[in-house]
Amino acid sequence: MDERAQKLLTQYGLTDRESLVYLSLLANGRQSAGEIAKAVQIRRMEAYRIIKKLADSGVVIAAPGNPVKYTGEPIEQVVEGDPTRPIRSYNVSDSYRAGDRIAHPKLGAGVVQGSAGPGKIRVRFDERQSVLVHERSA
Repeated sequence: MDERAQKLLTQYGLTDRESLVYLSLLANGRQSAGEIAKAVQIRRMEAYRIIKKLADSGVVIAAPGNPVKYTGEPIEQVVEGDPTRPIRSYNVSDSYRAGDRIAHPKLGAGVVQGSAGPGKIRVRFDERQSVLVHERSA
């Protein structure tokens, strides 16, 4: 695996195997879990577990079908918090954009990295990235 890519993916909290799955998706495009498992030489059940974790983080998108096909989404560079914006308490009904600083009741202080799809945002908390909902009606 490319050492530079590995270092960047480690910043996002990906393990070596998660990195292999993610890089396979980027290199080969849409793949089923079976195709991914074969490409990176892991068991299919492990591929499903890793895909689920990556999907929860917003870097893998599932396309409905039989079989379900997965696509890797580009991981953007880490967005730094905008010091001119106040730290806001996280609320699912609020709207957030990249650079916003938030305080989550369980995850702590974080910086919004960007969108993870409709109604979802990627937020970096220390060395961990999570996907949170936003813009939900109360």
